[in-house]
Parts: sequence; structure tokens; C-alpha cells
Amino acid sequence: MKTIIVLMYSVLISSRAVAQSNIVNIIFEVDGKQSTYKNAIVRFIYNKDTINSTVENGKLTIPESVFRKRAIVTFFVDNYVLVFDSIPVTLNNLNPKWAIGVDKKPFDKKKFWTVKIWKKVQIIYYLDNADGRMFTVDGYKKSKVIMK
Repeated sequence: MKTIIVLMYSVLISSRAVAQSNIVNIIFEVDGKQSTYKNAIVRFIYNKDTINSTVENGKLTIPESVFRKRAIVTFFVDNYVLVFDSIPVTLNNLNPKWAIGVDKKPFDKKKFWTVKIWKKVQIIYYLDNADGRMFTVDGYKKSKVIMK
């Protein structure tokens, strides 16, 4: 019995001791193709606090104060300003990559199947955080989640 308790305790301690990195690779896409960018800044707004983080060498350090919380996240990528309302700030530790993208007409309607009315949509932008969810914003200025 003592062996089982000691084993459970050591597993618990070791799982907490593993350092988790909040660094994520940032990829920018335009019309489904990876695009290079010169400047990228990410603004996190949580509980009336605003934190700006710069993407350096394609990597972003997610601030600890917003990690695993719902926040307003704004990406300033060259000439684009992409605002996502109240999304969970998470990353997939096995594949720490966020693909931020902009899609213009003609749209890949299979990829963006949650858009109900295409008539007024001029542009869609999205955040795919590699955890099985994709957050999109269409002409209605509403963040939506696409489950893969």
C-alpha cells in the first residue's frame, strides 16, 4: 500500500515539475498559402489589462497572466489588424503553432463551414491554434469557433 501511495505522489510531483513553455510559433497565411511578414505584434486584453507581445523570429511568448484564460486577442501583422473576441489563449504542447490567416474571395467554403450567409462577406480571418479548434471572424465581426 505504501508503494502505491509513494508511486502516486512521485507521479504527481513529477508532472508538476515539468516546465511548460508558453512559446508558440506564428505562421501567417493569405488565401491558404504561407506568407512572410515583417512586423507582428499581438495584443492581449484580459480583465482590463492590456499586454503587447512582439513576435520575434516567428515565435511569440504568451504572457502567463493570459495563458489558459479567455481574452481579446488582436494580431497586428504588417497591414492587417485581426481582432478575436473572447477566445481561450491556449496552445497544443505537441505542436505549438498558431496559424493566423486571411482569406479573400473565392472562399474555401468547406474550410469555413460555420459561415451561414456568404452574401455580404468580403474577407474572413482566422486563428488555428492546432488544438482542434479554429476561430474565425467573417463580415459580421463575430468570432466563431470551428471544431475540426
